[in-house]
Amino acid sequence: MKNKTFSIIRKLSKKELDSFDFVIKNHKRKSLFKLYKILLESKKEAHLNTPYIYEQLYQKSYQKEKGYLLRNELRLLSKELATFLAHEQLKKETAEQALLEQYYFVKALLAREAYDLFEIEWKKLMERLLKTNNYDLAYQLKELIIRHEIKQKTITVDTYKKILNSIITQQNYLRSHFLHQLITTEYLRAFTERTIKAYYPTKQISDLNSDLNKWEELQEKDFFVKYMKLKIKSFELKGEKKIATLQKAIDIVTHVKKETLVPTTEKAWLLANIALAYLLLGKHEAALPFHEQALALHKHIKQESLGAYSFNYISTLLHLEQYSKVLKVLDEQKQVLLQKSRFVPKCLCLKAMCHLFLGELAAAEAQVPLQIKKEPSDEYYYMRYIVVIIYYLRSEVMLAINENNNYLNAINYQQADRLDTYKKLALFTNRFFKLLIDKPTITKYIHKMQKLQEELSHFIQLEQSPILPLKWLSKEIEKQSKRK
Repeated sequence: MKNKTFSIIRKLSKKELDSFDFVIKNHKRKSLFKLYKILLESKKEAHLNTPYIYEQLYQKSYQKEKGYLLRNELRLLSKELATFLAHEQLKKETAEQALLEQYYFVKALLAREAYDLFEIEWKKLMERLLKTNNYDLAYQLKELIIRHEIKQKTITVDTYKKILNSIITQQNYLRSHFLHQLITTEYLRAFTERTIKAYYPTKQISDLNSDLNKWEELQEKDFFVKYMKLKIKSFELKGEKKIATLQKAIDIVTHVKKETLVPTTEKAWLLANIALAYLLLGKHEAALPFHEQALALHKHIKQESLGAYSFNYISTLLHLEQYSKVLKVLDEQKQVLLQKSRFVPKCLCLKAMCHLFLGELAAAEAQVPLQIKKEPSDEYYYMRYIVVIIYYLRSEVMLAINENNNYLNAINYQQADRLDTYKKLALFTNRFFKLLIDKPTITKYIHKMQKLQEELSHFIQLEQSPILPLKWLSKEIEKQSKRK
């Protein structure tokens, strides 16, 4: 059966198990340590074996009507585990956040009535909190101070005036903290709506929450709020307006002092999104320096973001036909890009196509796996077409034709709209191969190749993100149409 106590023990690390061993060993209820050791020996089991645990603990046969004895021991042990885990988590968080650790130190001084030290340390901590806009802890620290003043100070009008000023200050901290939390959730909402809009283009991005307008004066002074508003606004915009907004955000983010926000990481995000905006405008040369500036900050970028930034950079380089540079980037970023298994087929496809465009057939062949996996499906159909190209470039045209027919049959079998681009690619390739083997007169041959080239070019223009094999086929048809 499933049991909370047993489940928690199975999730503890070796270090945590050793620490808890020491804690529970010194517990006044000695039966808990004995129960813990029995459960520890059974932790490899999928479920708690109640009769066995009962018999080991009480050294007598299991009796169902006496099961409540074991349940009570498990409940008490579970309580001790919960307390231990909560303390461990708090230790971890305070170790990772110096200001939080300092706050608990100040709180401990107050609890131990070390009032002189408390007065010195809270002032030092408050200064640090306000420098980093940590209004949440500033609010909580002010709460300690107010309660201390009410409890310990002589009750006079001056004392109450001081307390009143403290309360007003505390309210300002609360407003600032709320505003920061609100703008952060507004950002998450805008990001989520932007994602939905990618699937439903008619979806409108909401206006910034009207609550934000209640504190205009505070907003004007708060760089974090100003920065987040620009970041949110960027989701609503496209093209040059989006770029201008992101540029403004770059100017502001360096002034943001907030523990939860790393300006360098944010700058990388802004630069990468400016690059993407230029990429979507078709201004690939303009995009390049922004891609490169963003990736230069790689030490401050999360792995998943670094992968996305790298692929966008690669897309720009592919548009500019800088295939050698793409291969270099794929090699430099391989630790990041190959970390996720779903990226591996995509990288192989890109490498193969770059080698093909560079006329490096053997290097392209080396990227083709012995067995092409069916998932992810896009890369499966992509790689299968690369096999068609390889046969063709080996001058094994009949093998290329057979492979392309098999490729088309596999697509037709799926009957999936998302494979339309690959289907069109196969159909255009069939027509191309037919012209190659029919051998009409040179005039008709060139005319038909030119017509096929026009149709393919028109199709590529209609595609929002034409795949590289389409570009390769277009270049090959163009080459044949100029044959003398």
